[in-house]
Amino acid sequence: MKNLSEIVKELKGQDSYREMSEKTKISHNYLRNLVNGYDPRTKAPIQPSVDTLKKLSKAYMYSYTKLLEAAGYIDELEKIELPNDDFTETAKRIAALREEKNLSLSEVAEQLELDEATYSKIEDAKIEPTGMILKKIASLYYVSTDYLLGLTNSKNWHSQIEGSDFVKSFEESSSAQKFVSELTESNIKDLEKLEQLWRVMHEK
Repeated sequence: MKNLSEIVKELKGQDSYREMSEKTKISHNYLRNLVNGYDPRTKAPIQPSVDTLKKLSKAYMYSYTKLLEAAGYIDELEKIELPNDDFTETAKRIAALREEKNLSLSEVAEQLELDEATYSKIEDAKIEPTGMILKKIASLYYVSTDYLLGLTNSKNWHSQIEGSDFVKSFEESSSAQKFVSELTESNIKDLEKLEQLWRVMHEK
């Protein structure tokens, strides 16, 4: 299993420490210490608080449970399945979206490439989904991950850019309308490929 400094370094990616600080609301000096794994003043290993781990989890949609394990708060052998209060609202929203679409647990689990028992635990808030699973769920219901995480009450991701010049020009384009029409019929794998292309286009 990766240690905490390795995980934080991967989450940081190409971001500067200041950019990472803006995302997480954690000081850039402390983030640097987390990546290094120790406090340069005392040479002692860094032991972040659970609040710090929650901020990292929410900012990067990374499993809070895995961060707790890496920080030594949870022993894998002692892990038990209990309702996760931090994830309860997200679990409720995921379950409500499935019910609105009249989908069964097995149907959604198949779309997410999970077994039904595992997906059921997500809706029961007994386990947290990875960032990738959250993105798949958001794509399945055409909502934003911010909505799933309770950061906004707007289900429609497009409401965040509605009325912009970009949207107006997009709506006036016949080729763009055809693209949207085909996009709504795409499966999750196609959407993942589109996201990968978008990331390549915007690499610094």
